[in-house]
Amino acid sequence: MTAMSNPIIEAIILGIIQGAAEFLPVSSSAHLVIFPLVFHWEYFGKAFDVAAHVGTLIALLVYFRGELGGLASGFFKSFRLGGLKENPEGKLAWFMIVSTVPAAIFGVLMGGWIEDHMSTVSSIAAMLILFGIILFAADRFGSKKRELKDVSWADSLLIGLAQALALIPGVSRSGITMTYALLSGFTRETAARYSFLISIPVIAAAALYEGGKMAVSGEVSCPLVPTLIVIITSALTGYAVVAFLLKYLRKHGFDAFVIYRLILGAFLLYLAFHA
Repeated sequence: MTAMSNPIIEAIILGIIQGAAEFLPVSSSAHLVIFPLVFHWEYFGKAFDVAAHVGTLIALLVYFRGELGGLASGFFKSFRLGGLKENPEGKLAWFMIVSTVPAAIFGVLMGGWIEDHMSTVSSIAAMLILFGIILFAADRFGSKKRELKDVSWADSLLIGLAQALALIPGVSRSGITMTYALLSGFTRETAARYSFLISIPVIAAAALYEGGKMAVSGEVSCPLVPTLIVIITSALTGYAVVAFLLKYLRKHGFDAFVIYRLILGAFLLYLAFHA
């Protein structure tokens, strides 16, 4: 820890970054790399990272609390004979599960390799720029006519496959899922809403998986107060950002986020080759 560092302030800043960047299409991993790199902060540990994600999970559970009850009820009804007929909540719940499976499988099989080989600053910068351009194209050329009720089994699987790419730092989980949804003709708000809904099982599964690995290895230590702070700040920020983005996308496109990705990517490239 540097002489000028303050773990409380660092935890607040990292919680705000996680809460915002997890849901905005700008890549939380890129931001969690750049701030400690620029300010020479000490890494708090893997358990701290998991805690930050738990905060964003809490934000989603609170924001979508009204819908989650219906989804759970519809899911259990789906096990009855003909349970998906006239059961849109149950069907959506199954779509969310299908969208989660590819990322879960890909994470177990490739997560370690990606962390070892694709977490460099230059790689993150390249992903920010590349997928920012793809998001721009999707926003420009998507028909923006389909709603949440129009999601199909094929959509859920293909969005899940797209979500698996987000394990690569710099891609952005929310960014890639919204991009595919836009390319498939969904409205901007629907793309964001479905992206947020399917992030609930993904974040929960990732937290349980990483937490289990740490419990087995004994690597569960992390500073208590900063950890509690990052959970609270990421939860509060995440809730505010989800509410903001769903409202913002009713009238605006993704241009501001694309421009931000390009600027951040260029800055990271500068750091990579001039640091």
